[in-house]
Amino acid sequence: MFEGLNSSFMEQLGLLGYPLLICSCLIMAIVIERVVYFFSTFPISKQLVDGIVKDKEIAVSAELEKRLQKNMFGSLILELIDNKSLSLIERENYANIRLGDIHGRLNRFLPILKILATISPLLGLLGTVLGMIDSFQMISSADKPITPSLVSGGISQALLTTAVGLLLAILALVTHALFQLRVSKIMMATTRQLNLVNLSLEKTNKNRNLSL
Repeated sequence: MFEGLNSSFMEQLGLLGYPLLICSCLIMAIVIERVVYFFSTFPISKQLVDGIVKDKEIAVSAELEKRLQKNMFGSLILELIDNKSLSLIERENYANIRLGDIHGRLNRFLPILKILATISPLLGLLGTVLGMIDSFQMISSADKPITPSLVSGGISQALLTTAVGLLLAILALVTHALFQLRVSKIMMATTRQLNLVNLSLEKTNKNRNLSL
């Protein structure tokens, strides 16, 4: 593909080679970190929540409580149950605050990944422009007849940075979109579970008040 490029890859990228290398390292680091994180982070299963809400009554055994404490989302359910004495609106506000904290954890580094997806092709384009300028300066100062090989070699080197920048941008955009889908799915499942537990708590409190 790059038969005309005889020197090292970084030399062919020129002045913008190291910024593009930094971008690629950051993108790969974020992607790997988020993949590992999402593989180890999952919401509470529907079956487990059904085990908590039995006949619209809250029931958490000691064994179930230990399982919930090991999970970030399960801990949130336990916190909601511990605050059952609060009103429905107060519990909803508390749940929303805690959901905001979880949403922040799930989205960690994703804004940076989106920024890198924007910067990478711009750096590549800048490298191409600088390379084209150098090529035309070389042509203008040449004291021998201009041959196609003289022009094509400089242009191919200049376009290499754009190709690298676009590849990095595609990788960053695709992974960012996949991570966002994962975050949305987790948040929807967790919100539904919290609403179910919260409504069950409200019914339990009303039944207790009626019995008094």
